[in-house]
Amino acid sequence: MFKKTLHDEVLQIFEQIPKEFLFDVSKTFSKQKEKVIKELIPFIKKLLNPHIKCYDNELLKVIQQLHKSRRDTWNLQQGGKYEAHVHRQHANLRREQKIKRRKKGLQHLIKVTDPILEECQPSNIDNKTYIEDLYRAINENEKKERPERNKNNKFVIKVYNKKWHSSRIEKLLHRLEEVGKKIGTGLSRIRWRDENFVDEKNEPPTNIPEWWISNNWKKSKEEFESLENYNNYNKDHNYNNNNEAES
Repeated sequence: MFKKTLHDEVLQIFEQIPKEFLFDVSKTFSKQKEKVIKELIPFIKKLLNPHIKCYDNELLKVIQQLHKSRRDTWNLQQGGKYEAHVHRQHANLRREQKIKRRKKGLQHLIKVTDPILEECQPSNIDNKTYIEDLYRAINENEKKERPERNKNNKFVIKVYNKKWHSSRIEKLLHRLEEVGKKIGTGLSRIRWRDENFVDEKNEPPTNIPEWWISNNWKKSKEEFESLENYNNYNKDHNYNNNNEAES
């Protein structure tokens, strides 16, 4: 708690410090350490809240952390990678929020014995395995998502369904999201769902519960593989016949 308080206090003070006292993000911290100790730390101590008592080495650690963070940002900007970095950070944050919503939603459904749990439970799976599967589903990267502007020119998260998902798991995941939102577990941007938003190319990962996979998807996959095998057989057969005719 003290470390965060000190960090936040120093961060606020940084906004008031003249540029000539601050560190240079284009240089390493070790090259500026002496200047930080002789000039920056004394300046910060003058503006520091008198209720916060700290040693110089504690201030030095906070300043070094701030330098590292800002230098990392500067390096990304210099390499033209900053925008991609921010996008990746936002994607990770959205994923963390989604997992948190689902977890809270599932815990609530279990607590109140929501009928949807019994409704979607496969008859050949016991309760323990079923709940374990649901906790696995919470962490599954089950949606393809990307920010897009809607007709009001506001960014929303466009959520793509996966074609291979069974109706059971799809229904449960939507319910977990719905309950998680009502509980209020982190929803920073509107999520735009539509049954026509489908990620056609995505395939189920290995070693997932069988009941997560749609029977229609399994059937179409088997038909596709059979057709592909048939076409490959014909190609090989025709190739062999042509070689025999030439010889």
